[in-house]
Amino acid sequence: VNTFINNADFAWEKARNSSGLFYEDWSGIKQGRDKWLLQQAALVEIYGRIALLKGEKE
Repeated sequence: VNTFINNADFAWEKARNSSGLFYEDWSGIKQGRDKWLLQQAALVEIYGRIALLKGEKE
């Protein structure tokens, strides 16, 4: 679980464009598609799940 969280945090820091949209390559090496709605929604879902795992409210 911690590896998953670390990967999401790395993507937050290194794999976003100037508008804050995530690239499909979380390493940040290849920018690729950044306007793909499914990719953006996945990261929102991931951070929601992380909050649940950590027991955060709202």
